[in-house]
This record gives sequence, C-alpha cells and structure tokens, in this order.
Amino acid sequence: HIMPGPASTQTIFAVGDGLFGGLLNNTLAFTIIERDEFFNILWQCQGTDMYRITHTGRADLGSFSKLRAIGKIAGCVEVVYIPKTIGSASIHVHFQSMHISGSPFVVNIVAHHTSAVAGHTSMDPSQLVCVAGCPWREWCSSGAGSAELILRDDLRLKVHAPEQKFEVFWNSTSGNASAIYDRADGQHRVMFHATVSGVYSLRVYLNSLHIHGSPFSVQVHAAPANPLLSRIVLPHSTKNIAGEEGSVQYLLFDDFGKEINK
Repeated sequence: HIMPGPASTQTIFAVGDGLFGGLLNNTLAFTIIERDEFFNILWQCQGTDMYRITHTGRADLGSFSKLRAIGKIAGCVEVVYIPKTIGSASIHVHFQSMHISGSPFVVNIVAHHTSAVAGHTSMDPSQLVCVAGCPWREWCSSGAGSAELILRDDLRLKVHAPEQKFEVFWNSTSGNASAIYDRADGQHRVMFHATVSGVYSLRVYLNSLHIHGSPFSVQVHAAPANPLLSRIVLPHSTKNIAGEEGSVQYLLFDDFGKEINK
C-alpha cells in the first residue's frame, strides 16, 4: 500500500537485464478511491539505456486522460496517469529493450494526491508479472508476500570431467528469503557434486516468505582449487573453462527453454 502523504514512493519490483529484443510485460493494478489523483510511474535505469517503451491501458477500468512517456529524466523513464473515474484500473506496460544487459532497473510508483485526503491508493502485487535475467541468473516474484510462493528454475550444465564440485548461491538483498543452506554473509547455498560426465540440470526450489521488491540472483561457483574456477560464466554465453581435471561447459537457457549461444 502506498502510505499517506502528498507524494509517496513505493518500489514495486526490480528486474535484471532483459531478454534481447524481448518483451517484459508488467501490469500495475490500482484501486482508485478518489478521482483526479496523479500517479507518476518511474522506470529507473541503473546502467545503459532503455529504448522503445510503449504503454497501453484498460479503458474499461479507468479513463486515461494522460498516459505518456515523458522521456528520460535523470536516468528515469516517466509515465503520468490521471484516473478520471473511481474503481479499479490497471496499466499494462510493455518494455521492449534493445539493450539493457547488466543494467537492472527499478519501478517506483509515486502518488501525487491533489486531494487533501491521501493514502487511499493501493496496489495489488499479485497482478505483477516479472520476466527477467541478470549477469548470473535472477528470479523475481509475481506474488510477493505469499508464504506459499515457490520459485523454480533450472541451471543446466555439461560436465566433461567427473568429480567436479559446484556451489549455487542465492544472494537476497532483503535477507528475508529462506533457502536450503544459509551462509553467515547472507548468501544461500546448495552444493552440487558431479560424479560422472554428462549434462546436468539442477532444479532449484526457493520458498520465500517475503521477497517483494528484493531481487536475488544465482551464482555458480566451482569448488576445485583452480582459481580460474572461482567465478564462472555469464548466462548469455557458453564458456569453456579449463580446470585441473578437464573443462566444464555451461549450457544456459533463456526463459523460453531456448539454449543461448550454443
């Protein structure tokens, strides 16, 4: 819920880099108690530019007297929304990113209330859809706050030499995520030991009580003593790294199951 005030800000969600040329579809849902309330929706880039952002609204749920991209303001892309009717309304936003690799961005909702009575606007997080990737691997929730929320994904890798050991890390910015193993530094870890050569798929289940607005990423580390194996691979490439016992090839997949740069 957006807290009362003449102007308040709420971080709705954060994602990592986008799919190359892909669409990131997100719906922001509101309940309008008063007419003519202003909402400035800001997409804040923390790195390279975003391009070709379009916006559509559901006219049956609200009247969009003003809905446009003002442009990039101090690293932000802004949309102004003024509802003319009372009731539910939603803004369906299509992010078409030409290149935002390595550039996480945050969506903030800033409510500017023209009425003296403020604080009536709410946002339904269950309506949010988040499609994302990051330089390591990133999940974000579409129903944050649910105690039964299960996030799943696969990390697939090809082992050319047996007895390779790997650690998969989750780094939660909020510290509120629970995982298989918690480290003292706040990261979460699961061990993987490849005893035979071949292709492996690690299905990850992360049960989180609350990760809303708290992105977390997955890193793959190799345990062999070779320092070259201490930190490995971006998901948008397939990389071979020679180890003491051979080489390990990581086959990473995008959100649609298509292998990237095979």
